[in-house]
Amino acid sequence: MEKSSPFYLYHPDSIGWLHRRHAGGQEITKADIARLLRADPANGDDPLWKEYALKALESRLPKKRGRKPMTPEYKLRLGLAAADVEERAAETRRLAPRGAPVQWSIAAVTWSPVSRLQTKSDRSGGLRAAAPSSTRFPH
Repeated sequence: MEKSSPFYLYHPDSIGWLHRRHAGGQEITKADIARLLRADPANGDDPLWKEYALKALESRLPKKRGRKPMTPEYKLRLGLAAADVEERAAETRRLAPRGAPVQWSIAAVTWSPVSRLQTKSDRSGGLRAAAPSSTRFPH
């Protein structure tokens, strides 16, 4: 294969891709090394590939980036959280008088019949509910 061809330089299954990324100082992961060997076993003869394979075996290469796969424990926790949110929302709908606006809080699900809801940003960066505009408190 010609070393100046676009396939050799840019296709992730080509050893030229590894050389180009190495020369550019770009990150090469364990998954990249494994993919190159699966694509063409002859890539294992390349000295640069061998160098990266040794680093991978010694756990000195970064792992594949991106979202981690969902474990059964994570799926269970996510399902329990979703059920809790649904339960709280149903309770809020049950307790709120029909037609009254529902005021949501980040800390807990609460409702408050207010004529107009205003929000102000507090110092922690979260939102807190302000007093309704119809209610004035003396300073």
